[in-house]
Amino acid sequence: MGWPWQRQKKQAASEPELQPLSDRKYEQLYRSLLDIQEAAQGDVTAQLQARLGERQQDSRFISWLRRFGQKLLSDPAGHEDLARRMVALAESELGELSVLSGVLGEQIEEGVVVAIRQTENQTKPTKTDSGKVGNVRKDEPELSAERRAAIYWYSGGETFLKGDLIGAIVAYEQAIALKPSFLYSVLNNKGVVLSELGQHEEAIMSYEQALDIKPDCYEALYHKGLALSRLGQHEESIVSYEQALDIKPDGAQALYKKGFALGELGRYEEAIIAFEQALAIEPNLYDALCNKGAALSMLGRQEAAIATYDQALAIKLDYYQGWRGRGIAARQSVQTNSFPSPLAFALQNNALNRRGYEGQIACYTAGLVYVKQESNPEGYGLLYYELGRAHYFQGRFLPDADDYLTQAVSAYQTALAALTAFPSHRLKALQNAIRAYLGLGDLAMVKDCREQGLAIFQQLLNQASTPAHKRRIEQEFSGFSQLQVDSLVRETNPTTALQTAEYHKNRTLGWILNTWKDQIVSPSWDEMRTLLAPETVAIYWHLSPNSLTTFLLTDSAEPEVLSVQPATALETWIKKWNKQYEAYRGKGKAAEENKEFDTWRLNIQASLTELKTILNIPAIEASIQDISQLLLIPHRDLHRLPLHTFFPNHLTAYLPSLQIGLNLKRQPRTASLRDDLSLLNLADPRGESTARLESAEIEATLIGQHFKHADTVPNNQATTQTLTAKLQAPHHIFNFSGHAWAERQPQQSALYLKGDNRLTAEAICKLPLKNYQLITLSACETAVTGLQTIESDYVGLVSAFLTAGAKNIISTLWTVESESNAWLMVRFYQHYVSGDDPAIALKKAQTWLCTLTYADLLQWLNELRGQLSESDNPGAYDALTDRIGDIQSDPSKINSDQLPYADPYYWAAFTITGYLPSNS
Repeated sequence: MGWPWQRQKKQAASEPELQPLSDRKYEQLYRSLLDIQEAAQGDVTAQLQARLGERQQDSRFISWLRRFGQKLLSDPAGHEDLARRMVALAESELGELSVLSGVLGEQIEEGVVVAIRQTENQTKPTKTDSGKVGNVRKDEPELSAERRAAIYWYSGGETFLKGDLIGAIVAYEQAIALKPSFLYSVLNNKGVVLSELGQHEEAIMSYEQALDIKPDCYEALYHKGLALSRLGQHEESIVSYEQALDIKPDGAQALYKKGFALGELGRYEEAIIAFEQALAIEPNLYDALCNKGAALSMLGRQEAAIATYDQALAIKLDYYQGWRGRGIAARQSVQTNSFPSPLAFALQNNALNRRGYEGQIACYTAGLVYVKQESNPEGYGLLYYELGRAHYFQGRFLPDADDYLTQAVSAYQTALAALTAFPSHRLKALQNAIRAYLGLGDLAMVKDCREQGLAIFQQLLNQASTPAHKRRIEQEFSGFSQLQVDSLVRETNPTTALQTAEYHKNRTLGWILNTWKDQIVSPSWDEMRTLLAPETVAIYWHLSPNSLTTFLLTDSAEPEVLSVQPATALETWIKKWNKQYEAYRGKGKAAEENKEFDTWRLNIQASLTELKTILNIPAIEASIQDISQLLLIPHRDLHRLPLHTFFPNHLTAYLPSLQIGLNLKRQPRTASLRDDLSLLNLADPRGESTARLESAEIEATLIGQHFKHADTVPNNQATTQTLTAKLQAPHHIFNFSGHAWAERQPQQSALYLKGDNRLTAEAICKLPLKNYQLITLSACETAVTGLQTIESDYVGLVSAFLTAGAKNIISTLWTVESESNAWLMVRFYQHYVSGDDPAIALKKAQTWLCTLTYADLLQWLNELRGQLSESDNPGAYDALTDRIGDIQSDPSKINSDQLPYADPYYWAAFTITGYLPSNS
């Protein structure tokens, strides 16, 4: 690929000698091209070129088209459809012929509007000299519905281009009311304007109406994909793009946008393929190159990403996204000395060969040479914004942070001045400036930025046209809400800080679970304290981009701030934990078989000891010496961690928010004996890619023995439809023993059922489950809230069941080992059926498991087998017998004091969310 400043003019090819055609023959040829463009599938350009043949080089054809267009322009009325088809031909790659066709078509469309409006004005009712209403030209026939619809269609386009989006919608709706033959195009255009207004759901409805009329409308499918992607529904958007590509395989934009959606889903390898397919069609598609670079960067291939960004910048040197992405890749590259890049050589800027922080700064500084404030204030401001972030993140980990923070503040101030006309970007810059000012201790500027930000935040919410649009604003600026809490804590107003933190918790829980409402239910402090008791206190964490705040909540005093710490240590720890766990998780079953070689498994205890120090647990313990029960309310990534292990002398339970605790408190609880409760039992419903879990069969069979009313779903009948119906039957307990998985989109985290059936968090939260006293999710990662760093708050399978009305949920934080999982859950149910509250039963079962020897386990398993009839479940009975035989045949186990399940890996993953006994 040549660099723009190095390109040379190509010599024009010699024109072949062709015999000219008559005007009639040229018109026949041209109209045949229009027919092909409208009807053809597959490689349209290739079909057009085949039809043209040697006429691709016929300059007389171009001359004829100019004359033909001028003739139409002299009397454009009645040529609306021809003009539309001429504009459509401009999408092909026929060189000057395509360009000229599009220009002439647009001019004819404008001429049609003028002509029809003149005709309409001449037939409008007017007053005669006598004052009576009449017509100036009574002999003029009334305009047809088709002609009037054309006026509104073209008028809508003109209005849209002028920036009047509401006016464009009105014009399109007037055209739709007349039901013209080109209605599908009007509906498509209306959808585009609705999307511009942020009304993506309404836009999708308009596109679908267009597709009902013309199912092979490429534009409607493409734009529907865009709207779905903007709503975060990337899986659905990919389907729409692929349907568009079935119609037009060479649709470079559809391929590019498909790649973007794949990237948003974390499917980076597939995204790169889509970007490369788009670039094969349009090599100069610099935004596809930029997104390919981003995908390569996410895969850790930073040097390849930098080379790709260089290709994008070779095409468009003032493309700020390219400079931004290149800076991020340079920062993340582990390579200290790179090969000199063509970009650095061409710009004579050796700093662009640097990596790390210096390389990042060099990229942004170089970009600002070409991205000018006068011509591109948005790009200019955003590069300064990224410059501020680079200084901030470099300094916050160093003891001499003030110099870096000062540079960050200076960059943010320049960004804010440039982004005046871009409220969303300006709010991001204010959000990050607050972090820098907090680091410098400049509370006056923190307050000023917060007030500016709140005004912009409210402005954006007021301008949002739909609840979904408001929800997206809430999501995007969750960090701003979190920094509000920091400011209130620094102003020594802990009660208001806590109420604000709880309000935003409930607000974000609502939009994540698609239960968002304009009026958010969030409790006052007086309502919150009703969940507490003399023996029960709550530990409430709040994690902002800047600080980790720990609140202690008791029923006898105002909220107390136990500690405020910089968030950097926790963020560093979480990043390391996530990286090691992802590597372990990616190994599948091999990770458990080779646990002695796995970093995450080996380091669990050491990692948790380090986390205990970071969270300042000793200070919390000193404050709760006379307390027996703890409600733990984590925030963001803290939901994914076994915080209960830090309080071995206390009974603990988790809540996503205090409001959810109050909701649970209001629900009636059954007074029946435990064995009288109805159990819904599901074990090992194998999916297409999941292995058989013998331990799950043992577990479910033994648990079922404790209940008089046990409804077991056969694993070969465990479809989504069957389980959904069973869950809505009058049961009190649901025990799931099988596979589950946390997804990057938390709402799609799911219980794996038969074949490719799934029961997702999104579907669960819509079920009526208020009758359920207990849900036990004896599967991997059922409490995990999503694999990405959590920016806002907690959502997943547990919060879905709580939203649906269930009282207590036992779940897991990581991929648990199947046998120890089975033993713990069976022991839990033994205690639960005997009358223990779920939190007590779980704590007893965990204590038992981590202090169990092989001899103890053998005795217990023999007792269980004695209670189980071989005819109840022959497979489970045989599997349990095999486990007993494995221990009996190994003297080193029976005669050892070894505690096989003492490591936190086996028992710490299990958590309970819901009520504590004092609140029951």
